[in-house]
Amino acid sequence: MSLMPRLSVIYDRFLLWIVGPEAFKTYMTGMPNRLAVSLNLLVGTIGLIYLINNLIQGKTGPLLPHILLITGSILGIVMGRLGMFEIGKLLLAVFFNIVVYITVAAGTYETASHLYLFTLIIGVFVVFDYEKIKYAIILSLFSFGLYLLSSLSDFSIIPKYDISAENIGFFYILNTTIFTVLTSVILILYIRMINLRNQKIKHQNEQLERSNKELDQFLYSTSHDLRAPLTTVLGLLNVIETIKDPKEKWKYYELIKSSVSKMDHFIKDIIDLVKNSRLPLQNEKLNLKEFVDTVFENVRSDYKSNGLIFENEISKVFEIDSDPVRLNVLYNNLISNSIKYSDTSKNCIRIRVEAELENEIVQLKVEDNGIGIHESQQKKIFEMFHKGTEISKGAGLGLYIVRETVRKLHGDICVESEMGKGTLFKIKLPMFEVQAIQ
Repeated sequence: MSLMPRLSVIYDRFLLWIVGPEAFKTYMTGMPNRLAVSLNLLVGTIGLIYLINNLIQGKTGPLLPHILLITGSILGIVMGRLGMFEIGKLLLAVFFNIVVYITVAAGTYETASHLYLFTLIIGVFVVFDYEKIKYAIILSLFSFGLYLLSSLSDFSIIPKYDISAENIGFFYILNTTIFTVLTSVILILYIRMINLRNQKIKHQNEQLERSNKELDQFLYSTSHDLRAPLTTVLGLLNVIETIKDPKEKWKYYELIKSSVSKMDHFIKDIIDLVKNSRLPLQNEKLNLKEFVDTVFENVRSDYKSNGLIFENEISKVFEIDSDPVRLNVLYNNLISNSIKYSDTSKNCIRIRVEAELENEIVQLKVEDNGIGIHESQQKKIFEMFHKGTEISKGAGLGLYIVRETVRKLHGDICVESEMGKGTLFKIKLPMFEVQAIQ
């Protein structure tokens, strides 16, 4: 995993720890809320830095505003864990404005502490999205009003600070530095938010274009694949009407059963496609070894295969947070393919599954000793309605469904195969699923 995705995972784990699982799942899908939590923590950190500095210098007079900043930051964390994000952002914005005003009015204007009011003006436009821009406008006017009040009036709620000329210079440099860094961070995060939204729109447009092309192909092919078995059944029924021998009729009944079964599998594939595209992700903690064993038992009951060896090498304690419906589709299709495209010249059908965790990524493997996939077909097997071999009896949707399901889980899939030796499918899924940023 490259540096940026790794940092993103660490950042999201940190946010999860700060606000808790429930609030993270509900409120951390929006970038403004993520920024609000981050800025709240930055404000608390700044308050802590000033508090420690004053304690080291033995100055107890200016401690109150810094203690209030730390208290407000802690209060913001508590409100976030309770899911009170909107009211929390409003109250904290007002609270932090008042604390900064109290500090400036107490005689620290020369130290450039008033600059933090302008940081708050920029901050509110970031943490309140466009739909709530009226709150940002009101709060920014409130901040500017406090700035004018502190500049034009000598009124102070707390006693004036006695700051020496030497300390004024020190705090001026400290405040301007923190103001520059903090404001830059806010702007960088805001630019990142816009960039992420642009990327999302670009991705959605590309996905829409791809979906439109696939829809045209899907409608054309499904109309044929649905009619073909029905046409076969109707033809066989017409033949049966002319046959009097019960034994002869039974052969045609088996052919009818085969055609109906083929259509049933095709309809199931379509249902899997619809579920994958429409149903939202529902992550559950699963014991992967037990889960795969269950899938295999269900698949095996659909096939009459002798000499079937299933090697589940997944650790008994390996757990994964994933969507059980989609995970079932993945393993069901891959294991079914391993059985359907087995090599009849070999003594047994061998299927091996593995799973491991590597760099925050779950690596899933399904390997068989089947007929293999020709190198010229390996780049095409995930395409809709593609049949990589002449013995294929399906509609060519299985691996396409697998690929789309993996994409829905924000993962990747690749294949390694050699004719006559077997096939290995590798799937990479993020261990920590991040909600889509809106």
